[in-house]
Amino acid sequence: MRSTGEKQYYMLALIEMLFQHLPANIWVGILYDIACLLHASCLKYDFLWRYLDRILFRVSVFHAFGHRWPYSDLQMGRDASDSGIQSATSLRICTSVAYVADYHRCLFTINLQIEHAGHASLGRLAGWLVQCNIHCEERRREALADLKASRHSEAVLSEHWKNQVEVQTCPLKRHAKKHGAAAVDQVLADEPGTEPP
Repeated sequence: MRSTGEKQYYMLALIEMLFQHLPANIWVGILYDIACLLHASCLKYDFLWRYLDRILFRVSVFHAFGHRWPYSDLQMGRDASDSGIQSATSLRICTSVAYVADYHRCLFTINLQIEHAGHASLGRLAGWLVQCNIHCEERRREALADLKASRHSEAVLSEHWKNQVEVQTCPLKRHAKKHGAAAVDQVLADEPGTEPP
């Protein structure tokens, strides 16, 4: 969200979702930095029209002082008798408590998100393990069917498997100038009727 409009739509969506989960007789006080703009948009464009009579918009103290006095009387929490804050002292107390609570609320939210991610990943891990087990069982049944259909005995196949593992897991030879010549000599020695130079 980069523009002011996008942020305002986000706030409107949050308020709409909140009211969908509340009973019809609940009043909600919304303390928002730019509640004045949000309230004006709601009145102008009929946003949240179903809930507007149950919303008390209030702005933070710093934003309200930037406006003219009549606006401060309407939207400022300390001047509104229905918001429960009657004096500047109580407003300062609420503001300082909000700063401290905000830090701990952030920690609490992060802890909840980490815990939720842990539970969700455990559920996904369990599903993944079940799928892997099913896949392994299918592969095992196919391998047993192929083994029964084979004309070779299990001892012969085990010997071939052992030889294949030895060849594929042996360490790689180091690079040297004479290895190429030695390989050519080996090939010539293996062919009948040829002698190495």
